[in-house]
Amino acid sequence: THNLFDNFVAELTFDGHSHAVIPWCPAEAGVEASLRRELPALRALGERVQRLRDEMTRPPSEASPCGCSPPSNEGLLALKEAIAGIEADAAKLPVVAAVAHKAGGAIRTSLDEALVTVEKVMDLRQADELDAAAIKQAEATLGERMDSLRVSLERLSPEALAVTAWREGGMVGARRFAS
Repeated sequence: THNLFDNFVAELTFDGHSHAVIPWCPAEAGVEASLRRELPALRALGERVQRLRDEMTRPPSEASPCGCSPPSNEGLLALKEAIAGIEADAAKLPVVAAVAHKAGGAIRTSLDEALVTVEKVMDLRQADELDAAAIKQAEATLGERMDSLRVSLERLSPEALAVTAWREGGMVGARRFAS
């Protein structure tokens, strides 16, 4: 499989599922040309998203007993601000604006859930009577929230934005799996 932005060539792959053909609507006039014009800006957004992904997967901290880098309120709020900036810049690109808004919404939801969970972990750690089981459970939930956030962040990658915009614009046929 090739990157969508490698000369706009992609290899089709098939899995073991049944594929059903569904009606295809041609794209609005000029959508492909518009997306090609927006490609440099999409690449720049992609670099910013990649830096955020790298930041979220930084090496483990020796200070952390679980061997992971625990997120902080400040770090998550800074991430929220960075995501808002990326979403605002993507909104300036007409072909992907709506898709970027949806992706930003999913990321904000994940971020808000992570922020609530960070607060819960902090409260449990600062309680007069430490409940190790509750702290462990809250940290596990926080790990799940951070994983969800990482997955949501993928929706702002240039490839995901372009493919979703193409699908919604009728440029790429959709497929449906039969059960």
